[in-house]
Amino acid sequence: MNLSDRVRLHRHQAEWSRPMRRELYRRVRLASRESVLEVGCGDGLITREMAEICRGRVMGVDIDPQMVQIAKEAPGRVEFQIADAHSLPFEKKSFDLVTAHWVMLWLEHPQKALKEFHRVLKPDGTLLLACEPDYGGRIVYPREAELKEELIEALVAEGADPMIGRKLGSLFPEAGFSATIGVYPGVWDASVEKATLQNEIEWLELMLKDRLPEPQLSPALSALRESLSQNKLLIYMPVFWAIGRV
Repeated sequence: MNLSDRVRLHRHQAEWSRPMRRELYRRVRLASRESVLEVGCGDGLITREMAEICRGRVMGVDIDPQMVQIAKEAPGRVEFQIADAHSLPFEKKSFDLVTAHWVMLWLEHPQKALKEFHRVLKPDGTLLLACEPDYGGRIVYPREAELKEELIEALVAEGADPMIGRKLGSLFPEAGFSATIGVYPGVWDASVEKATLQNEIEWLELMLKDRLPEPQLSPALSALRESLSQNKLLIYMPVFWAIGRV
């Protein structure tokens, strides 16, 4: 996936998950935080969103130098730097809120990363994992357009854990957190859903075009687009959130 496609994907995910983040920001009292770190900030879109709510220090880090450069080019008071979630370049007890959005599924050692998050959090600090998917629970209607197993295989080949969502609760205790885990129920809003589903179809094509033969992929994509045009398409995937407290 090239840089342009990665930015498109990040912004697509950020847009459709916005209502869930807004609720979670209230739960973790983002507005009153003095120091916030977003791990896996990508192009910085969500980091700047948090800075609009929080008047304290807000920093974003990402392992991808190209994404960090894009983040730095946008205006705003947020700090950005290159960093690995498994080894953060900060002193102990540096932040009172650490956040990550759609990040844990891409980490080679999620348990190690959680311990790092714990290390840099202040006493009584909070960790917010805002969105972590579980592709094993994905539902698509019509069934002939599902491509569920194919998508899971593609994500595994890219180094992801497609079922990270269901595992969050088991990861937190060893890292030293008490945790509250939830699942975003999904909202179907007719005024925005068509555009969201269209973006989802484009992402599926991007992920699978080099992995599936055309005779297999093309009919499924056609079925998705036809169902969307007839207002019959449903795509649902359980997306987990987690709030950990030190």
